[in-house]
Amino acid sequence: MRSRNACLIAAFLFPMGCDPVPGAPPSVTANGSVVTNPEAVQAQRDETREKILANSSENLSTLTQQHDFTAEELAAINVFAAQLVDQAILESGMNPNFTGSTDPLPEQTTEVPTTGPVLATINGQSITQAIFDEAARRKRPANGESLNAEEKQEVMDQLIEDALLYQQAHAQGLQDDPKVQKVMVSSLLRRDVYGKVRSSDFTDEELMAYFETHQSDFVVPAKAQLRRILIRSGKERTQEEALALATRLYEQIKADPPVFGKLAGEFSEDAYRKRAGELGFITEEGKPGLDPAMVEKAFEMPAETLSEPFLTRDGYNILYVVNKRDRIERDFKKMKGSVLRKVKTERLRTLYESYVEELRIRSNIQVDTELLDSLRVEGRTRSIGAGVGSAPVVPMGTDPHLQDDLVGGDAHSPAGFNPSSGSEPGRAVDPHSSHGR
Repeated sequence: MRSRNACLIAAFLFPMGCDPVPGAPPSVTANGSVVTNPEAVQAQRDETREKILANSSENLSTLTQQHDFTAEELAAINVFAAQLVDQAILESGMNPNFTGSTDPLPEQTTEVPTTGPVLATINGQSITQAIFDEAARRKRPANGESLNAEEKQEVMDQLIEDALLYQQAHAQGLQDDPKVQKVMVSSLLRRDVYGKVRSSDFTDEELMAYFETHQSDFVVPAKAQLRRILIRSGKERTQEEALALATRLYEQIKADPPVFGKLAGEFSEDAYRKRAGELGFITEEGKPGLDPAMVEKAFEMPAETLSEPFLTRDGYNILYVVNKRDRIERDFKKMKGSVLRKVKTERLRTLYESYVEELRIRSNIQVDTELLDSLRVEGRTRSIGAGVGSAPVVPMGTDPHLQDDLVGGDAHSPAGFNPSSGSEPGRAVDPHSSHGR
């Protein structure tokens, strides 16, 4: 299923990271030195795990409230979310420096030098001392102080195995595999684009200024939860016959309201028939495929009311307003996380576009436009409820190609957005929404 970008999930689970636990020194510092306070380290790990679980649970709830997911999508999201949380907890245990933050550690943004004394060569590929040192720092000495000869050999053996496997993969042309190319592009963008923006780059003053300028972006709009039966006229029936059928169905529902879903599944002539006429929550702006006149009528009706059949360009509508929610304006304190995601996204979009434009300028690109125009490409169909719109920013250090089977849109775009679409993430969250609506 590719209806939702996995980046959406990752960004909501870890939008701002977790603060380090004060007073609890790590067991291994960024430069590899060892400290001796295992009790404090374990306390830090435990608190980090609790923060990861608490933050991810809250943010996943926000995600499912903000978007109209189908049951199939919710199931996939829950599985993927569990995998992300498990990975975060695993990393917090493997790396005592891990604090739940999605910003990369300083050493992750710096390439390991490939020059210097050569310790080994494998078919001409060198393993330098710098490469060895970087790998050795990840191995914990048995005596707690330094690696012995056997442990150093184990590190070297692993580097040799990695080199042999890499060379074999390259010899078999795996670098041309689209999935491998995605990983390479992801690594490139994370190093040259994503790693240049951190949450800490933005001051509260800057975020407040953005919020005040774009305050309308963070308003929760009024919504109406609707059910509809649509009866069309045309070749199969005249307009008079369509009205007669709609009127008969209206009288049945008026006499027995619970029968609405059954009749919608049997008679309604729109894409929502399989959902028993459920349109979900819509705003006054409507949804693609819904007649604006029908939406306008819905917002004129009180909640828990049934309309008589009325005509729009689609046909005769029988509308039931299940629930209505008022417009809600949120203050900066409540929307700070959403503001940060939007500001980050804009910063990343600018960096991404500049980066790609520079590559284009330096490259010789030739496109056979005549052949391109002659191609016939059929658009993929998408089920109702499949994601339409934008995704929030990918947290720093998150691979935008995670769970490729969930990825939709331009997977190479930074932060899960499509630069050509102009879409903006960070919509305000409806506090009244229910899961899986």
